[in-house]
Amino acid sequence: MAGRMKTPYPEIVWTKGPSLVPKAALVAWLDSQGPDRLVRMPVTIHFRPDGLGIDRGTVGELDLRLDDTRLGVSLMDHARQASPERSSVALHLEGHWQGVKDGRGVLSLHRVHRQVVTGVDYAEADSAR
Repeated sequence: MAGRMKTPYPEIVWTKGPSLVPKAALVAWLDSQGPDRLVRMPVTIHFRPDGLGIDRGTVGELDLRLDDTRLGVSLMDHARQASPERSSVALHLEGHWQGVKDGRGVLSLHRVHRQVVTGVDYAEADSAR
């Protein structure tokens, strides 16, 4: 059985979007990107108190449901690796915006950056689409 050749992750040119606050402006911008355009944001991942899962994600004032079903490695594993002893961790997440459902934004994840983000207070969109 022949193995598949790995290809490098395509380089993305990001276009700076809005500030993460106020929430209404961020949601309006995300909605305008549509579900097919890749967006990237610094998301704070909050672990459950028992440490056995992720409670929620937040970006600015917006609560998120983070759908990691497309990832090869779970978001929890990425988050634990980045911050094994904390109750939360901030990571840059790439994904497709699915709108607000039941009061929470839904982000279908495409890629997790392991690097903890500091000082980034804006969203970005893939400029190729």
